[in-house]
Amino acid sequence: MFHQWMTRIRKQAFLLLCGLLYVTLPKADWMLPNFKAEFDVQFIGFNIGTAHQNFTCQLSRCTLRSEAKPEGLVAMFINEASVETIQIEQTPNHFLWLSYHKTLTRHKSDRTLIKKIDLVRKNDQILYLQAKPNHPAQWPASDHVYDAISLAYAITYRLANHQPLLPLQLQDEKGQYPLKLLTHKEDDIELPWLDDEVKAHYLKLDSTQAAIQLWILQDPHTLNGFKAFPAIIEVYNKQTEKTVRLALKSSPHSSHAIKRAFNETE
Repeated sequence: MFHQWMTRIRKQAFLLLCGLLYVTLPKADWMLPNFKAEFDVQFIGFNIGTAHQNFTCQLSRCTLRSEAKPEGLVAMFINEASVETIQIEQTPNHFLWLSYHKTLTRHKSDRTLIKKIDLVRKNDQILYLQAKPNHPAQWPASDHVYDAISLAYAITYRLANHQPLLPLQLQDEKGQYPLKLLTHKEDDIELPWLDDEVKAHYLKLDSTQAAIQLWILQDPHTLNGFKAFPAIIEVYNKQTEKTVRLALKSSPHSSHAIKRAFNETE
């Protein structure tokens, strides 16, 4: 009798374990489509130019590219341009950061300086390829790591699909920083291409490296059919004590349609 009782207990425990193994987060019912968008760039309070961003996917492999350079008279004083390229794997299960590449070009009177930053996910590590001796060169490859640009789109993906916003970690060439969500509320904002204020998700996040504020719209009518999109991205660097602010200039535009792999992981 005791043997039968123990057999029944083991069977119930096994079934319970199998059930737990199949508990996962709900699959996304919306994924970020291919797009092109322009943002006004402010640096320490001054308008300095435009950031051109585009996002393209081939099945689950996606590329987010951001190009920015000073325009007009500002270019006489801030003579540098940046190109940032981020690789993302987007599926109905996740929005996974794979790599970050930045080329920063500074023009001097007698020469041009080029600085590169390459951060790459490899196996269970994130590697900084240009790390100098005795400086941090690798960090754990968490599924919740993003650079400052892709972070806004990762949060957009999570908001649109009613997924938990945390955990999140900010990654740059100097380190990896856990983010705390200090505020998440509804806020009214003004956008240059709209006559009236619109409601947005306002989020304030904080880490030892940066304080980040995001305003994310969830209004398909305003966004050319997009379910959600970041309208304002503001990053305050605590080391340099300087703020960069990106504000959406107009509604984002979808680029050419492609097939989505919703059943890739099924």
